[in-house]
Amino acid sequence: ADFEDVCGVQVDNEDAAAAVVEIIGAAEYTTNPVGDIDDAVAFWDIVVIDDGDVDQITLRLYTDVTEDSELWVWGSARGEWLEAEAAVANLFGGFMLLEIDNASTPTLDDLGELPFAVIEPPAAAEIDEDPILMAPENGADDVSLTPTFAWEAVADADGYYFEFADNANFVTPIIKLDGDLARLIVTAYAYRTELPYSTAYYWRVKAVSGTEDAGDLAESDWASAVFITMAEPVEPTPPVVVEPTPPAPPAPIITIEQPDIVVPLPAVIETPITPTWIYVIIGVGAVLVIALLVLIVRTRRVA
Repeated sequence: ADFEDVCGVQVDNEDAAAAVVEIIGAAEYTTNPVGDIDDAVAFWDIVVIDDGDVDQITLRLYTDVTEDSELWVWGSARGEWLEAEAAVANLFGGFMLLEIDNASTPTLDDLGELPFAVIEPPAAAEIDEDPILMAPENGADDVSLTPTFAWEAVADADGYYFEFADNANFVTPIIKLDGDLARLIVTAYAYRTELPYSTAYYWRVKAVSGTEDAGDLAESDWASAVFITMAEPVEPTPPVVVEPTPPAPPAPIITIEQPDIVVPLPAVIETPITPTWIYVIIGVGAVLVIALLVLIVRTRRVA
């Protein structure tokens, strides 16, 4: 059966030859038939039966939908609305689509008579200004093994979400600080566990205001950066010390002590100095003797 034209409900069984699905009742409301739920667009009460051989059906609820539309179902056992998280908003066709089986929310057995609601959550408030990351700088490759992260404050923010990871998609981050309780209220975070050398890491910060609990959470876009830790220091090669050749010892001073040679001189006999006049007398006497001899010789010749 197709109630699309009557109340905006359509139920399809993909394997129509194997089982029969019928809508025996569907009603659309503009007001809430059961417990209160905020931001509702439309409500339905739907009664669906099958012949017992159905494994899955596809439910379509036609109304004004956006990419943020959600489908909720009334859980009578707990007396509260539960989100059918598998529902998808089809913007082209203008309906919420939900595949229902025995493990979904709701299950096939829940379709005896079940209220549905399509809600349009208010658009999340946004903070226009993104944090400006200061340290470590994006692309830095000599970051300390225990980095301290810092960013500039955002005027409209009263807190910051912070994530630190070893991959660009932030899958299973090393540090994740978010939510109403874990968010940071300062503009810095010190990581005190020593990281490996020469390894790439990613970090990002988002400015927030309000809280999830109050429903007034406003967020900025993520501001992201990547850095590499410092390289492992290389032990310096000890300097080669060339010991200077010690200077040759000075040549020994050879001192030959010459013994004193004492040559004894012969005794000097002092001769008394003969006076000069004696030599004169001797000379005169010699001359006289010679003259005398000459006279004698001559005298003999004459004779």
